[in-house]
Amino acid sequence: MFTSDVPPRIRALAKVIHDNDLSLFPSIFNKSDGTLDDRVFDGNNAAAGGAMSSIEAHTKAAIAARRASRRKSIEHHTRVSFAAAGGGAGAAAVDLSSIDTGDLDVYNRRALSALLGRLQDGHGLGHEELVLFEQAFRAYSQHLRVVDSATLNASRYGAVLRITMAIDSESTYAGVALGDLLPAVIRSHDLCLKHAHDDILATMSVYHQTMVETLCSVLEDILCEVNRNSESRCGSLPGTTSPESRLVLADLNSVLDMHVIQLEWLIASTTNLLHFDIFDHISDLSCRDSWVQFIGQHTPMCGATKFSALLQVFPQWAQSRMMEVLNVHDCGFVSVWSLKRLLALWGPFLLLDRNMFRDLSTGMFTLRGTTVACEEALVKADDKQAGDYGISMSRAVACFNVTVITPSGRLQTIVADRTSGAWMLRGVSMEDYATVSGAIESFPQLFIRPRGVTQVAAGDSQSDSQQQQQQKSDVANGDSFSIFHRACFHNNVQYVRTLIERGATVLVNTAVADPLITSRYSWTPMLCAVNNPNGDPDEVVRMLISCGAHLGITDEASCTALYYAIANGYPKTVALLLQSDATLASSASTHPLMCALGAHHFNTDDADNHRLCATLPCPAVVIEILRYVKDWNLVRLAIALIETKISGITLSQEDVKACSLFPHLCWSDLPKMCRDSFVLMTKEERDANERAICEHDALCKKNKLEVSHVLRLLRMHGFKLSCHAMFGL
Repeated sequence: MFTSDVPPRIRALAKVIHDNDLSLFPSIFNKSDGTLDDRVFDGNNAAAGGAMSSIEAHTKAAIAARRASRRKSIEHHTRVSFAAAGGGAGAAAVDLSSIDTGDLDVYNRRALSALLGRLQDGHGLGHEELVLFEQAFRAYSQHLRVVDSATLNASRYGAVLRITMAIDSESTYAGVALGDLLPAVIRSHDLCLKHAHDDILATMSVYHQTMVETLCSVLEDILCEVNRNSESRCGSLPGTTSPESRLVLADLNSVLDMHVIQLEWLIASTTNLLHFDIFDHISDLSCRDSWVQFIGQHTPMCGATKFSALLQVFPQWAQSRMMEVLNVHDCGFVSVWSLKRLLALWGPFLLLDRNMFRDLSTGMFTLRGTTVACEEALVKADDKQAGDYGISMSRAVACFNVTVITPSGRLQTIVADRTSGAWMLRGVSMEDYATVSGAIESFPQLFIRPRGVTQVAAGDSQSDSQQQQQQKSDVANGDSFSIFHRACFHNNVQYVRTLIERGATVLVNTAVADPLITSRYSWTPMLCAVNNPNGDPDEVVRMLISCGAHLGITDEASCTALYYAIANGYPKTVALLLQSDATLASSASTHPLMCALGAHHFNTDDADNHRLCATLPCPAVVIEILRYVKDWNLVRLAIALIETKISGITLSQEDVKACSLFPHLCWSDLPKMCRDSFVLMTKEERDANERAICEHDALCKKNKLEVSHVLRLLRMHGFKLSCHAMFGL
């Protein structure tokens, strides 16, 4: 018999504990997370007690922290309990001064035995005894590390820690096992506690606050669901949650997990650093430059609305689907982490819409929801059948979760992984595929009917539809082309290495015209690599050189790999190419140094100026080229050209030929290639050159600081060459 002042949840637990062997009290808790073992309530309590000999906390550190925080209360309340068990207040109390810390659980268990004996005999519990019972029970069911009040009040993550502790307190009574259903709650708690007192820049605090608000929003939803489950089970024994509640909690856990991953990245990127720099995180040049232009070089995240301006280069349908990936679970912001994730799945940046279209037009993907939501949609479909499948985002970068209904009617989740450079279906096949959709379509007997969302939305513009039709044609026509060339064009180092190991070296000097790369030229793997929009392909170029790639091969524009490496601003690749062949020309009409300066009057082919009018002289590239330049007159010409561009002086061809603005530089001193440029050009070509050169002059003047650095490098090298000539060094 129990007194009426004992709460129902404690009364129920006390009866279960007392009906079992009290010496095996810890055995009714799971070793993994400290929650009540379901087997205790299935009528086979003896088997449950024999299966576990003692409770194990989440970690050894957690055990030590709990013991230290409980020692004072145990020292007081254990005396009270033992006195009650001995027949009154006059019974001898236990001296805890000689008790080892490791034995505290034993004495705490004995105190509970005495309290439960009083309850069974019909005696009421005093206030202190009831507090002891509550504390002891929570100590054994505690899943999270203890947080002191000072940390809660001082830490920027205090709000998160308060909610996680509230979830932890209610989860046992609600029958919710944190380690089973809500591991993300444990991760968020441990992460925030670990970095509770870290130093961050004041400019970064606003971004941490944004993440804290996002985490708190999801955690509050979890707490509400746990409380709802607890209220629905009020007065009954704790046990497993209902299937509906488990599904809701699992979905919320997936959402929370993604935000915790983002917070981990933000902490690692901004803690104890002088500043955040996008250049340390994004290697894709086009993506990085766009972020710097629209968001800021030292900004790790921004609002979703502000980021949409960066995506204006893509068609409308692609913008909306990209934001489903970038705006993680509608959190309202876009981080560099989510951008890296998008690039890992469908990059490079300039090819995102084309690569996404090939996958999303199949209707396989559900980008906005979680894997749990995808599973629920498959199960609840009225016309579900074996072979129905859907693809959802994974918590891992460069991975998707493919959920399929097996012939037995069960759900199976297969991971599509791109960490090796190509897409593979773990546990299904060792083959690699260029796209996820290609991997899925290779197993029609397993994946029969897609149940995702097709990317074409109502209201798309006519131009978008035309572009999509063109992309369909490109995909269809591109199936016969070399995967090796595409891997080089995407700067996919891992996949290039894999293909070379499998014998792709036979294609190293083969040129193909692939519409998914370019429709204008035929490129070898080397030319594909140096024309990639993703970043400096030095690793790929090094592998191709070791495989015997010919560096002097040109395309239809008579340009070598060195020309494109200079034009795209890839200094490491320029260095590799010139190390392999110091006499390598950029093209039949340009010198590497003249090519690095951009558009000017001394480029023989007007097409060069059109290609180079957007090429800003890059100091890192110029440094690598100057190592192999020994012509003092060529350097003097380069200095004169850069000086006129910085000063804003527009030269006519007559001025250039007369060398009126180039002191101490005569026409006869110019390299023959530069003098020939005026002989070979027609009037139309010269007019086109004038327009391109004026555009390049304006670009140089706008970026005067960087171009001035190039000028200093040229002057230093010129001084070095003049000293060598004068003193015979």
